[in-house]
Amino acid sequence: MFGLPLAWGLLKRFWPLAVIAAVIVSVLLAIRWHEGRKDELSRHFFKAGQTAERVVWEEARRRAELARMAERRAAQIEIARREAELLAAETQAADETRILADELERALSAIPPDQAPCRLGADSAVPDSVLDPLRRLGP
Repeated sequence: MFGLPLAWGLLKRFWPLAVIAAVIVSVLLAIRWHEGRKDELSRHFFKAGQTAERVVWEEARRRAELARMAERRAAQIEIARREAELLAAETQAADETRILADELERALSAIPPDQAPCRLGADSAVPDSVLDPLRRLGP
């Protein structure tokens, strides 16, 4: 009982200081709460910014990948076109060579053996190492 009347007496005497102290404590608590809230909001906005940047980065990466894929497709089409041209040119050259070889064979077979324009004999400049296998083949 002794403490309560004393506290009441002190409160009556120093109530303006108690009010000021209570206001100061309330303000400090409000500031601390606001700082904590501000930190929480800044973390929230920071994470939102990170997410937005990640979305932008992923979109840019996706577009770059699509551009690379389109470039690869165009290059592959160009390679296939050039390969087809080369194959057609090689086929045409092979056909022309075959046709010329066939014409030469027909022309040579039409000439009688005794009227051949060139006969390989002893006075030719062709070495014997080449002539011997040809003689074994016949006229």
